[in-house]
Amino acid sequence: MRAAVRFLNERAEFCLQMAEYTHAPHPDISAQWHAASRQALDRAYKLRDLVEQDWLTPESSAEPPIAARAHGKAG
Repeated sequence: MRAAVRFLNERAEFCLQMAEYTHAPHPDISAQWHAASRQALDRAYKLRDLVEQDWLTPESSAEPPIAARAHGKAG
């Protein structure tokens, strides 16, 4: 997941660089690069939020896990 967030951040930076590079000769293309940068950042934030959410952790049942029973270890 961290690699995906890093990729999206790098894409956002690349898009910003392209927006700056194309600004003077092609302002309309520059605006598209800015939009692409915002999109990448938005997706990075959503992915980060997903990863950082609280995850359900069900309580263990009264019966020990199969591996513990196989080794003679009870709860």
